[in-house]
Amino acid sequence: MKKSIFNLIVSILVISALQVNAQSDSTSIVEVKVMPWKTIYYGAFYKHLGLTTFPADIDHIKGFDFKWGYFYTLQVNQTKLANPPQDASSVEYELVKILSKSPATSDMAFEIRLEFKKYLGQGDNKDLIVKKTEDIYTYDEEIDIHIPKDMKAAWNNFLSEGKDVKALFTFQAENGILFRGISK
Repeated sequence: MKKSIFNLIVSILVISALQVNAQSDSTSIVEVKVMPWKTIYYGAFYKHLGLTTFPADIDHIKGFDFKWGYFYTLQVNQTKLANPPQDASSVEYELVKILSKSPATSDMAFEIRLEFKKYLGQGDNKDLIVKKTEDIYTYDEEIDIHIPKDMKAAWNNFLSEGKDVKALFTFQAENGILFRGISK
């Protein structure tokens, strides 16, 4: 009797495992528009800059080398994972090809949320905003924020208050954006 119950339990577990493994990922090709700036994303433990995309909210596309200041239209493989990791997305994206790439104008204004700390929670934390020179700060080790003289007081006020805010920017020369003020 005990052996029969044991065999029944083992059989149920094997069948369940086979059913889980029988599920497969589904892949389709989709078109994605990428804006010329990035957005702050909140992960399980930390914050990071990720792509600003439409129609889906995609922070990373495998094989895509984003350059600030360019609009992109991409063709990507969208893979819906049958068994996604617990702490990650259930959808993965991989570049198929770039359909278009066009520069944004230097006077185009856009908003980015400026956050001070990288990690969520308390304890040791890493700064997202790091001073490089008197007029240039780096955000999330990725993009240089240039502070024009007429915006210096507003920038220093933001730094001294230490509060996360939405800020306005325009595009600057290579690898940089120009601070234009705090959003209302």
